[in-house]
Amino acid sequence: MTMNYCALCGAQLVAGVPAGDDRERPACSACARVYYRNPEVHVGCIVCQPDGHTPALLLAQAGRGEKIQSAVLRALEPALTAASPREEDLVLYATLTDAGSEHLFLVFRAPGGCLEAAAQGVAQPPWAPELLAHFARERITHRFDVYTGHHDGVRLQLRAVPTDRGTTA
Repeated sequence: MTMNYCALCGAQLVAGVPAGDDRERPACSACARVYYRNPEVHVGCIVCQPDGHTPALLLAQAGRGEKIQSAVLRALEPALTAASPREEDLVLYATLTDAGSEHLFLVFRAPGGCLEAAAQGVAQPPWAPELLAHFARERITHRFDVYTGHHDGVRLQLRAVPTDRGTTA
């Protein structure tokens, strides 16, 4: 949906780069109110394939105002084979952005490792192999951190986020 008029004063919107910003956004020609677009939120969970070892990532787009963990469970529902996780069982693993897109990815994990799921043939974002390899290394030590990251179009850059909770299981 494209806005043409200011919701505050009714004047026409024009495209421009606001002071202190780095991209073009619609702004009011009269009152200078800037309109920002919220990113599309995608949620996912790291699951293990039926072999019990190979991790995969299941993703779904979250609805506006939807409780994030509920969206994760909705995304997992068709693929779950053995476990039935509850919302409170899911732990945030990473928040990620993609270069050139307005997508925000929230990736969760199950405590202690993976949920078993039939995830063969599931489309994966370009950064998924790097994230899953990182997860597999952490799974060996049973020490999981929480990450923020950005895929610059070439590689995934992850940074551990300081937390006040333990990082095991």
